[in-house]
Amino acid sequence: MSNADLSASVMLSNMGLAPNADLNTALTQVFALNPTARGQVIMNLANLLSGLSADATYGAAANAWNATWRKLRPTPAIQRTWCQRLRGQRWRHHL
Repeated sequence: MSNADLSASVMLSNMGLAPNADLNTALTQVFALNPTARGQVIMNLANLLSGLSADATYGAAANAWNATWRKLRPTPAIQRTWCQRLRGQRWRHHL
């Protein structure tokens, strides 16, 4: 099992989408092609999933994901702090 496959399996499991061989294969391929963009891929998947609450196939997983995210979502003040820290890290990185 490759790192990409392991990451895909873990990610899908954590999001309530496992087992799903087709999604696992697709996500494994995306991770393998974009190893430095995994965070963006995960965020895109989370955003897609959150909008599927009425979907016949993924609705249950989407509703569970949305309920969990509402509990874990950081406050606006914490989000601003994270953004400020990230901007500072990027700036220092480019110096």
